[in-house]
Amino acid sequence: MFLKRLSFVAVMLLSINLFPQTISDTINVVKLQNFNVPQVGAIVAANLLSFDFTAELLTADGQKVRDINNFTQRPRKEDFSKYVAGGRGTTVWLVLHDFIDQPGNYLVKITVSGKGETGAFKADRYYAVNVSEPTLAAPITLRPNYFFSENDVMSFATSEYTDFNLYSYQVLDGSAIVDSGRGSVVRLDKILSDINSVGKSLTIKGFYQGKQFTYKNPFKDAVENSEWTFSIDKPAVQKFNGWSSAEPKAGEDPWYISIDNQFSKSFLFTYMGMKPGGIVAVTPEVRNLRVTSEPEQFITGATQRKQGVFVYIDLNVNQDFMNAMSTGSDADIKITVQFRTQFGDQVKETFYATVIK
Repeated sequence: MFLKRLSFVAVMLLSINLFPQTISDTINVVKLQNFNVPQVGAIVAANLLSFDFTAELLTADGQKVRDINNFTQRPRKEDFSKYVAGGRGTTVWLVLHDFIDQPGNYLVKITVSGKGETGAFKADRYYAVNVSEPTLAAPITLRPNYFFSENDVMSFATSEYTDFNLYSYQVLDGSAIVDSGRGSVVRLDKILSDINSVGKSLTIKGFYQGKQFTYKNPFKDAVENSEWTFSIDKPAVQKFNGWSSAEPKAGEDPWYISIDNQFSKSFLFTYMGMKPGGIVAVTPEVRNLRVTSEPEQFITGATQRKQGVFVYIDLNVNQDFMNAMSTGSDADIKITVQFRTQFGDQVKETFYATVIK
């Protein structure tokens, strides 16, 4: 990659002993973005019998931040002696590679030393590096709240971070990592389908080059951190049937039903919630079902079945009770349905009706 790049960019050919004590170039990047020094080409010096260098990252006022140790050199340091074994000098090519994790203005100082065919040398070269925040490429679509069983995808890609292999993320429940992956796209279906996530607030942390980062959000005109929080809720239990949920009061008209109608013998339950642009429905898992009636002889029991997003609680009406009623007569009935669900909800519903024959 190093030699390929040199094949189509202009090479800065310099005489080492003429290195100026001025800013050689200004490099504009965003934090955590890889860059080369020089930006284009390489530092090149010819006719060298020995060569060494140091590279430092400095603040704008010249205070040392750290050394820069990532570089490409041709010939390599360990091979240099082979190229000058005959007493003739060789040409050295040098490029530094780095990234900076905080915005601000910096200097890169390169100190080169060695011996050329005309004598020893030592000189400094300076490069200005201006580091800014990356810019969010598209709005963050993560909602603050989700229902169990939803599907969603979010991306935290920036315009400047173009190597998608360097993105990664974690989904955390407190300090525990419950999901993680490579890339800037976070798929939430695994988390949202985990019943253990219900009732929790989870945090997504985005990374580039293994580090969290701040970014400019042009859609909000703000600088934000690569960290987002959302919660997972269960929908609410909904019931559908032909009975009344209100206990009848004296003087009120009766709530008549005919038990010959199959719908009158079924109580439908589902979990349902409203999300942007639609409805979320989850079929309850009925556990420890108990159905009773007043009078007790009205039913012999009840069964359950699933159909679509509903669970049906079907009454087993006692035919002997119905046979004992005369045509045109009626009976006030109270039904109590109790069960637990997969979310730990204890459901108890009471229904009232006047059954006619």
